[in-house]
Amino acid sequence: MKKVSLLVATIVNGVLTQAQEQTTTTYKRDTIWLKTGIVISCRIIDDSTSMDYVYVDFVSGLNNVKQSRFAWDQIKTIHQNSKPYVPHSGTYKVELVDGTVLNGKLISETETEIEIQLDVGNLTIKRSKIKKLVPLEIPGKVKKSFWFKNPHATRLLFAPTAIPLRSGEGYYQNIYIIGNMFNYGVLNNLSVGGGFDFITMFANSEEGWHPMLNFNIKSGFQVADNFHAGAGGMYIIMPGEFSAGIAYGLGTVGSYNSNLTLGLGWGF
Repeated sequence: MKKVSLLVATIVNGVLTQAQEQTTTTYKRDTIWLKTGIVISCRIIDDSTSMDYVYVDFVSGLNNVKQSRFAWDQIKTIHQNSKPYVPHSGTYKVELVDGTVLNGKLISETETEIEIQLDVGNLTIKRSKIKKLVPLEIPGKVKKSFWFKNPHATRLLFAPTAIPLRSGEGYYQNIYIIGNMFNYGVLNNLSVGGGFDFITMFANSEEGWHPMLNFNIKSGFQVADNFHAGAGGMYIIMPGEFSAGIAYGLGTVGSYNSNLTLGLGWGF
């Protein structure tokens, strides 16, 4: 009888030990930090952003498995398998400082960077480059896209916008092969430029050489979100023939990729 009791005790002890080891392995892989400072080792059961709570299993002091839930506004951060973790279905729109817009699933985040999943693969972005991180409420129904910042928001087909060239930026513009213009940002909010046309530049009539030259200057500032104001002038001269110009003011409403410009000028 004593041998049977000893055998039963040994089996029970082994089962409890194995259960405890499984508990340690299973329920310490996920961790939730609450805003109150409490840290909870657990196993996440359901964390869909469509619900108000995160449901978890955890082990009480008596090694009993219990279920609980925590509201999203109670949670400071979550780690899964000892890695920074974000909820399933976490689809976000990421607006970068340079104007790029990304839509994708947020895979992980730390204090210094985030990782998102795009159609072309995963991308890690430093937080210093992020202007805005906006959650999208309908996961799976948002078309993922990769928008580069408009590289030439400083002008339209011909006329300028109030968005300035930055210091060191520049461009060459050609109109129907004949017209040529160059512009360069000397400061973050000030650019200068000039140009000529091939016809008058290389034509030489009996009256002499009279190329048509143009010069321009523009200053622009961002005075509010999605609004730039600017001013500038253009001067055209054909030496010995004529000269003309315009001074103008501008207002541009919208982002780099989508905007509307209104202007008023005085010609002479």
